[in-house]
This record gives sequence, structure tokens and C-alpha cells, in this order.
Amino acid sequence: MPTNLADGDLNRGDYNNLLFATQTCRPFYAFHLETYWQTHQTSNNLHVACLAVQEVIAQRPDTLSLLNRYGSHSPTYEAQELCPF
Repeated sequence: MPTNLADGDLNRGDYNNLLFATQTCRPFYAFHLETYWQTHQTSNNLHVACLAVQEVIAQRPDTLSLLNRYGSHSPTYEAQELCPF
């Protein structure tokens, strides 16, 4: 498998596979990112990609709780703010 993203040898799918090799080591927001990227790649439309992310958030609202757990001085996010297009 190619290993140099900067030289263009490593495609985005390979890069994601290296970052998120197993479900147990993936950050909670990885599925949001993958959903956005895959939908944007197939639709070439920001709005459609964001709608797909909004659906993921609706199915897993706990991810908003995880983002908003960093205390009162951190921003509090709503689903629409995560992908506003």
C-alpha cells in the first residue's frame, strides 16, 4: 500500500483506513466525516452531503453530547452547526 499522501501516492480511502483502522479506535465523529466525504464525492453537492450528516446525527444524538462535554467555556453545538450547508 502506498504511504505518502503528500506525493499523491496514498488515496483518501487508504488514508482513512490508516487513521481509523478499527471501530474501537475511531473517534466518535469519524462516521460523520466519512458520511460527509462519501456523500460529497458521489453527489458533488455540499447540501446533500450535509443532509446525510444531519441524518447520522439524528440517528446518533449522543455524538452531540460528546462534542458538548468540554465545559461551560467551550462552544455548545447544535446539529445544524456541524454541517451548515
